[in-house]
Amino acid sequence: MPETLDQLKSALSDRHILEKARVAIGALSLDPGMPKAHATRGYMLMFSDYAWAEAEREFRSAIAGAPNEASIRSQYASFLGIVGRFDQSVREAYLALSLDPESPAMLQSASTMLLGARMYDSALVMARRSIALEPNNQITWNARWQSAWYSNHFDEAFEAIVGLQNAAGFHAVGVAELKAAFASGGKPGVVRLLLAKWPQGFRPAYRALWYAELGDRDAAMERLERGYDEKWISLPYVLRWQSFDGMRSDPRFIAFMKKIGLPPAA
Repeated sequence: MPETLDQLKSALSDRHILEKARVAIGALSLDPGMPKAHATRGYMLMFSDYAWAEAEREFRSAIAGAPNEASIRSQYASFLGIVGRFDQSVREAYLALSLDPESPAMLQSASTMLLGARMYDSALVMARRSIALEPNNQITWNARWQSAWYSNHFDEAFEAIVGLQNAAGFHAVGVAELKAAFASGGKPGVVRLLLAKWPQGFRPAYRALWYAELGDRDAAMERLERGYDEKWISLPYVLRWQSFDGMRSDPRFIAFMKKIGLPPAA
């Protein structure tokens, strides 16, 4: 049964394995002497059940049992970012980093939380540091890409897109192609290129983001609903990103956030 976060993340790649992992973790005898088990169950409750209040109780139990465990602090930071408590999320991420300052994982976590808080320049600094230590971390390449994209550092965004592809083991578009798409069509041109060329199954939540950026709300909502049904792991994260700002007053988006149990505002 998945007792560590790494094992849990492996389980999260498949919905059926996710359910098995949920049952296995539910069978654990949870007590203050097993803080990592509490934190792992908190992650499971977030992504399998969208049970936010119960997940927070697990994270708080984990922190009470191991207040100086960096990995638990970074997991709690993720929870706080997803539920929209961005100031607290960033503080927890920095605390985790202070507890393990040379850890690529803690740098990656800080970068991702800063991205969610829309502190893009700081997120880029953290992402660059993490990638220098761990060049094949897809999550960090993604944080670097999105932070550069939203802050209009397009050369870095294009390099990060290629870096993410390399880390994932495929090559769909290159820097020159991305620059050409941008020159001819701006941001929408790049988005259309990625929609056309990226594998359908790779980070599928991004397609909801891209349709939202293009103003195609029907396609974006269709993707969001599919992500809810299929329990896409990145779905709760991306709902907070800038691409959806144009949809936050859409009744369908508000209803979707309510269904997932999250407040609608960024």
